Amino acid sequence: MIDWSLPVVLQTISALAVAGGLAYAALQFREWRSAQYVANFTKLIELQLQLRKMVVDDPTLAPIGLAVPCEARSEELRVGRQAPRVPWHVAKRRSNDPA
Repeated sequence: MIDWSLPVVLQTISALAVAGGLAYAALQFREWRSAQYVANFTKLIELQLQLRKMVVDDPTLAPIGLAVPCEARSEELRVGRQAPRVPWHVAKRRSNDPA
């Protein structure tokens, strides 16, 4: 009688290793997507601040009916210079993930 237990054990170990590798790759891809969401959000905030600065510097660039009055320009510029706060978005996103 041939003993098949060793080949079966080795095949089981290799199958589990492949499955573990696929699970690890899936988790890494998910974290990459989360990082990409944060990067996209950060870029959006940066572009919005640049647009706001352009409107403050030249009010004629504002959409019709939304021209910035002179007294509001200094306030807009002060707000535009503040660094955007991104960590609240990351924490909110992670708390909403169904993980």
